[in-house]
Amino acid sequence: MALWIQATEITLLCGKLASWTRETAGARRMICEFCPECGTRLFHRQESRPDTISIKPGTLDDTASLAPIAHIWLDSAKPWSRVSDECLQYPGNPEDFALLFARCDERRMLPERVDGNAL
Repeated sequence: MALWIQATEITLLCGKLASWTRETAGARRMICEFCPECGTRLFHRQESRPDTISIKPGTLDDTASLAPIAHIWLDSAKPWSRVSDECLQYPGNPEDFALLFARCDERRMLPERVDGNAL
């Protein structure tokens, strides 16, 4: 699971990150950033797309307002995976993230529910 955001939307509040680089199945270079104190991976970014960051959602304190907008890598999805027809769907990594970010922007503009959680 990953939460793809534009790099301009994140601010590191404290500490410093360490990183290592690996080659992906598609022969792209992926920078993996982690906490040097505990080793927890926090972000991934492709060298060719430094403006896009993949956050590991399990590292977030509050995910109540998050909801999937897309399913990627469906070609390798497990049979028990739940795939919503309301989400964008990709067999692998999207070539262009513009549609994903546009969908995020649309969701942010929706009114909040009565319970305070975003739709």
